[in-house]
Amino acid sequence: MDIQLLTFGEYLSVILKKKNISITKLANLTNTKSRNTIHRLLKDESSIDVIESFKSKLIRLDPLSLSASERKQLNKSVEVSKVGKDKYYARNVLLQISKSKKSEPIYFHKIFGKTKNNLSTLMNLFHSYLECSTVNIIIFDLPIPKLAEILISLIHTATNTKISIEHIIFMDDSHSKNADTFSSIYKLINFKNYNGYYTTSLKHNSLLNDTTSIFSNFIVVNKVPINGDSSTDLICFNNKTNFSILSNNPGDFLYTFYLNYYNTIKFDCQSIRRYDENNTHIEKLIDLCDYLLHLEKNTSEYLIKQNLCFQMIPSDILYNMLEDANFLGLSENHPQIRELIKINLERFKNYFTVNKMKITLFTKRGLRDFVNTRMLTDHFYCFREFTKDEVIFTLKFILKQIKENNFFKLYLLKDNYYIGNIEFSYYENHVIYIVDSCCGYGEDFDEGIITANPIVHLFDDFIKNELIPHHTLPESEGIEFLEHLISTII
Repeated sequence: MDIQLLTFGEYLSVILKKKNISITKLANLTNTKSRNTIHRLLKDESSIDVIESFKSKLIRLDPLSLSASERKQLNKSVEVSKVGKDKYYARNVLLQISKSKKSEPIYFHKIFGKTKNNLSTLMNLFHSYLECSTVNIIIFDLPIPKLAEILISLIHTATNTKISIEHIIFMDDSHSKNADTFSSIYKLINFKNYNGYYTTSLKHNSLLNDTTSIFSNFIVVNKVPINGDSSTDLICFNNKTNFSILSNNPGDFLYTFYLNYYNTIKFDCQSIRRYDENNTHIEKLIDLCDYLLHLEKNTSEYLIKQNLCFQMIPSDILYNMLEDANFLGLSENHPQIRELIKINLERFKNYFTVNKMKITLFTKRGLRDFVNTRMLTDHFYCFREFTKDEVIFTLKFILKQIKENNFFKLYLLKDNYYIGNIEFSYYENHVIYIVDSCCGYGEDFDEGIITANPIVHLFDDFIKNELIPHHTLPESEGIEFLEHLISTII
């Protein structure tokens, strides 16, 4: 069992066995009158209050001569007992997203030779697909974050290869499974090559008989070489690192068979993306802003981002920037420009006046970058930089809102957190909106809209019960930092 996922009773048992201490001796060392109390602790039958009280006694009296690492693990075991192994694992999977220092995908030449398990074979296999003119990939489930890195590497490295990835995701009531799923897809959904669909029903597994049914954790790869006939690889995972490969099946028969089954399942699934490929750029922007406006009016929002978002920028400043951008190549009076201006004016107004909580989680580094570069992390691709006066005005406006608006909160993530390019807006109990800040909302921008209840509930628990309580600075420190930042500009 993973030592990180031991309950208090399980870890205490490990320590007692390691140090050769009996229950009677532990009772005597801790002045515990009844051995039954120790028995109940070891069986995880005690209340969390009793567990925390006994843990404090172990730390204070130190009858077990615990090392620093053992004390740390003891504290972790209390948290595991408090929330359960499934939820504890899920929270920590999501926590790695904001702790990660990686802001760019890992490319093939960077990861060769560094992985000593069976995934190195998979990296080499996918690297060989770069010799093909077209590669069509179908994935059934597979909540493996490392696979996402391999796929992103394939997309970025494939200069002469057309890549398409179709993915069916099965979700259930397991927090750990859904956390692994989210960690596996959140970067992929910003690529046009990737089409993800999800379902919370596994009824489709009965569509085929027992001898031909498709299990989860399965990949089908159709390869079309520059010269020669196509073939299909079948890859079946037994766990996160071990898998079997049936490679180079000639022709398209197997691929067509699995594609038909995939399309049957997809019929009752929900797409992660919202937009039709036929929408124009300006239509996508209007639709996105209108969609977010509706959410901002009716739900509380939690924003996890490096620095400010556009709906926080005073509307006069945004209008001036749009004007300087020549209204995206249209005229000020163009119906679509008027509609875009109208929606964003309303978004700004509602963000600070509607009685729904707006809770922002920024990094110190991100706010410093805003001051130094005068750009947002997801700065609109054709907008100029903010002027020095606009930066000062905007930060002072935000500071005023923090101090006077009871529905607006700003938290700074602790210094060891780095969000990277992928940013999240969580609209309470409704939607997780995911965007790659590098897209600049240009012609080819895409975003993820996840409404699946298992992941929405997972994110809700993570933000409210893990990220904000344990990994942010006190609100007063956020105010002090913002005041200091403004003073450095002036």
